[in-house]
Order: sequence, then structure tokens, then C-alpha cells
Amino acid sequence: MKKLVLSLARVAFIIAILFSTTTIVNAQGPGGLIDGGGTGDDTTMPVKKITLIADRNNDVINISWNTVGESQMLTFTVEKSFTGNSFTAFYTVVAKNTQIASYSTSDATNAASYYRIKAIDTKGIVNYSDVKHISANSNVKINAYPNPLVGNLVHLATSNLSASKYMVRLFNNIGQNVFTSAIDGANNIHNLNLGLQPSGFYHLTVSTGNMIVYNSALQIK
Repeated sequence: MKKLVLSLARVAFIIAILFSTTTIVNAQGPGGLIDGGGTGDDTTMPVKKITLIADRNNDVINISWNTVGESQMLTFTVEKSFTGNSFTAFYTVVAKNTQIASYSTSDATNAASYYRIKAIDTKGIVNYSDVKHISANSNVKINAYPNPLVGNLVHLATSNLSASKYMVRLFNNIGQNVFTSAIDGANNIHNLNLGLQPSGFYHLTVSTGNMIVYNSALQIK
């Protein structure tokens, strides 16, 4: 009788272990989605993998991304940054929700830029791809000095700009355009009076049409 009781106890113990192990495995929830960005079983995720590709072709950056296993996805948005920290929406497309899909767009800029993909599913869950950095077009050279700036007169030294009109803009740290001036690309030195600006960090950009050819941080003391 004692042997039978011990045998039943052992069976109960083994069953308890099996149920405990199954519970731990099933408790693993889905993690992030992109290029190894999460843990757990990704078969329940709206998209299993996103591969982002970005490369420069002179003054145009070609951006493309491929997806695997889209299901219940809503949109993909290309986000852009000049610093790698603060991103803004650049291009949005509706998801195809197919097993394999490809998307592409382009950005006309000579400035150094950062890109990432923002993926949103039908439940509003957001995930991001890895960030890709593209260097500035080395053919165009622009230098703003002095930096840091004391006073209000900044100088722009330029080379390899086409002989056309360019717009110089100064943005404060909350994105407000606080200065705008037109320059002629045929000239190599440009002296700009920025006016009385509060001390702080700014972004100085040079653009022609929709293409930004220069973007740099500028400190005003």
C-alpha cells in the first residue's frame, strides 16, 4: 500500500512539472518586430521583418524597405532627421498586407540625413526599424562661421553650388523659422546678419526648391 501511495505521489509530481513548463512557454508574449528587435514568438506580430535600405545617388537619396509576413498592418511612414534624435514624418504609404512586400521613395537633399520606418498596425501599435545614416554630398561644400557665434553676423563659405538662388533659414530649438535670406550660388562668400537672437542652439539650413543642400547646428552666445 505504501508503495502504491509513493507511486501515485511521483506521478502527481511529474504531471505538476509538465504543466508548470507548459505555462512558462505559453507565457512568452510577442516582442518588437523589426530585424531582431524583439523576443518571443513573432508569428502573432502584424509584420515579422522590415529591412530598410537607403543610399545616395548624387543629390538624391533613394529609400526602400522590404517586409515579410504583413498582416493587419495599417501604414508605413518614412521618418527623417538631420540630427539622429528628433524625427519628423517624410512619406507615408498604406500597407499592402501581403506575405512579401516592397516600398520605395526618394529624398532630394545634399545634406547628411537619418531615416527610419515607423510601422503602425490596425490596433494602433507602433514599431520602428533600425536607423540609417546617409552622409552629405561631398561635392557640395558649405561652412558657416564663426560657430559658436558671438553677435549677429555669420559668414557662409560655399563651393560647387550651381549659379542659382538658395534660401538660408535659421530655426530655433523648437523648430520655429526665425531668419530667412536668399543668396546667389555663384558667389563663394555670404555675410548674413541674423538679427538679435536669444542665446541658444539653432539649426542653419541652405536649400534650393525642395532640396536641402546644407544643415548644421549653430550656437549663438
